[in-house]
Amino acid sequence: MRYQETGELHKDFHGAALMSANYIVKNYGVGALREIMFLTGTGVYREINRRLKAGDSSELIAFKEYFLKRESGKFTLTRQADGRFELLVTECPMEKHLRSMGMEINKNFYLLNKFLNEALCHDTPYELSYEQLGNGVTRERLTLRK
Repeated sequence: MRYQETGELHKDFHGAALMSANYIVKNYGVGALREIMFLTGTGVYREINRRLKAGDSSELIAFKEYFLKRESGKFTLTRQADGRFELLVTECPMEKHLRSMGMEINKNFYLLNKFLNEALCHDTPYELSYEQLGNGVTRERLTLRK
């Protein structure tokens, strides 16, 4: 997998990401956050997007699974033979860390993931939904576009 970090784990990155998202939305609007995440999903994570365009979800699955395991998240990943999947996170390590620091989890936190998922699937045969089900509980589903 191309997107793999093996050095020291710096969970404070999540706080910086949330504070940045809050700043961007406050000063430039939600559209600016969507644009930044689009550039991230199609540029920084271009290999995931490229493989999804070719109908291969393996890099996306490896990416999601790797970072959840690396940060000790609690989740179940149900894969389908055709590459579709459902990822149910029952304890989000990012959200858990931010709450432990006393940071407020707001809509911008969830928009980061929603907009990144949209970008990863841009111009591909897939859609990747993102649902907040509760504190630290989310569901993502990779499905074929209709």
